[in-house]
Amino acid sequence: MLASLLVRNIEFYGVEIPAVWLGFGVIIILYLIFKRRSYRWHDFVVLGVLFLSWFAVLYQLLAVFLFNYTPGSYNELDFIFPCIFDYRVHRGWMEDGVYSATYYFYSNFLVSLAVFVTVLVFFVRRHIALKKQRNAG
Repeated sequence: MLASLLVRNIEFYGVEIPAVWLGFGVIIILYLIFKRRSYRWHDFVVLGVLFLSWFAVLYQLLAVFLFNYTPGSYNELDFIFPCIFDYRVHRGWMEDGVYSATYYFYSNFLVSLAVFVTVLVFFVRRHIALKKQRNAG
């Protein structure tokens, strides 16, 4: 969010979302290599939910990133915290200029918050179970 204050949001998110996809790829590959024998069912659910959330946002905004410039037009993408993108286009080459606005749902914040809480609950439950085993043994 801080970086998006320094440059136009449309340029920032056009780089940020593909970078996150690359990060997901690296994390998944490293996870599959290093945790070969200790997979849990919820690991794949968590990764799948995060993946689907980022894919949904990329799918919605793909046209904005690929076709964001037409000669004589000005495009603007604003992030409205916590989960809305406001995309506006002003076409000055048309009579009186045509202004249109489209809103896109940005699910990543809410999904990431839900995943964080879920993983924290699993971590605490596992930590309590390990503590009970140590005290019993």
